[in-house]
Amino acid sequence: MYVVTSYQVNFDYAPYEPLTISSSSAETYELNIIKSGTGEGIVISHLAGINCGSDCTENYLSGTSVILTTTPASDSTFSGWSGACSGTGTCAVTMNTAKSVTATFTPRTGSNKPNDFNGDGMSDILWRHSVTGGNALWLMN
Repeated sequence: MYVVTSYQVNFDYAPYEPLTISSSSAETYELNIIKSGTGEGIVISHLAGINCGSDCTENYLSGTSVILTTTPASDSTFSGWSGACSGTGTCAVTMNTAKSVTATFTPRTGSNKPNDFNGDGMSDILWRHSVTGGNALWLMN
């Protein structure tokens, strides 16, 4: 937890009214994102800060609502949230204490893999001739 100390500045120039600028203390709390599983992906917050790939920890002012989304790599799927969030949809966290969220990514397998026509876990190649309409399929191994 970080605390911004109060400050006050007074300006008093005659014949103008005195101007006082003040700020009260504002607490911040740390949001920590943990990626788990054997798949790959990133977690991004809608506010500036979290882009976990590289930046997985950020401090937010108390009361701030942070929305997290995931983007799995092309060979992975997002399995779900744990910690301060649950489920597989968007994660919304209200920062009123330090929080930790885990995003789990798993590798695609079998027919879940993009362009895997024979279910062997390898992406295959489908080619279509633009003039004749002929198709060719290469099964990769």
